[in-house]
Amino acid sequence: MKRIEAIIKPFTVEALRTALASSGFGVQRVMQVEEFGRDSIQETVSGTEYSIDSDPRLLLLLFVEDSRVDEVIHIIQCNASTDN
Repeated sequence: MKRIEAIIKPFTVEALRTALASSGFGVQRVMQVEEFGRDSIQETVSGTEYSIDSDPRLLLLLFVEDSRVDEVIHIIQCNASTDN
């Protein structure tokens, strides 16, 4: 068994979960995480300016058989890649 972790953007999760489930990977764990270290985002709420130093991300966690690792990685790359 191998443990696979993928940090993905929230808007990609539904397509990825559907693709994994249709390939027989039914048990998936998704957790909310924050990504730090990139440029901060400036937002104005009710006239007050805020600086957000993190981006919301999701952590997908899977345990798969050794023989299916490449298949899972390919599914993740095809369905959650943002080319960044």
